[in-house]
Amino acid sequence: MINRFKVITVWLIINAEHQVLLWKRSETEDAFPWYRAIPWGKVELDWTEDTRNILEKSVQRELEEEVGIQVGECKYLSSHYGHNWWEFKLYIAFTAKHLWGIPQALDETEEIKFFDINDTADLKLAPNVATILSQLSQVLK
Repeated sequence: MINRFKVITVWLIINAEHQVLLWKRSETEDAFPWYRAIPWGKVELDWTEDTRNILEKSVQRELEEEVGIQVGECKYLSSHYGHNWWEFKLYIAFTAKHLWGIPQALDETEEIKFFDINDTADLKLAPNVATILSQLSQVLK
């Protein structure tokens, strides 16, 4: 029986050259080690702040804390869900423009860098990444 619900934000960060930020998962990851993925994180709510645009604020805060970059306005791209017998996850994808900062690899991340969206076909991508990148390429046209 499903007894947990998580909201996960997916962050499609675009730089001035229209490249997208991807990270390479560490070899110690349980799921999809060494695969390229789109940065993501669980939504952590700050109940002391204004409750408007909470997902967008969560994305901006997490990117600054976890990746070391600052982004501009976040825009909704798409959503999908996944579940297993104990947990339901709602994934919400946002796009945002990279404003400043050099992306830093996290503990569970082997590498993080920008890629030309048209050069990602040969990369070892985690599930759903190709689909989301395809949606992004339609938006960027």
